[in-house]
Amino acid sequence: MQKSHVLISCEKDAEDMIKTKIAKMKEVKKIERTTGHYDLVVELQSDNEEKIRKIIGSGIKNMKLVRSTLMLIHA
Repeated sequence: MQKSHVLISCEKDAEDMIKTKIAKMKEVKKIERTTGHYDLVVELQSDNEEKIRKIIGSGIKNMKLVRSTLMLIHA
């Protein structure tokens, strides 16, 4: 199993809406709100790294009101 974390910066007051959408993804294991540059930390788990990259690249990054993401793939 491949595990990763995604740090997400959202538009103002969009954290709860984005969190709700992301929580519906089956690969999402945990979501936490944070303070600072990033607003959410998402823990993902999947069969392989390529699948995680697709989830982030075509799913999370393209969500309306997501400003930026930082992907951390566990080695």
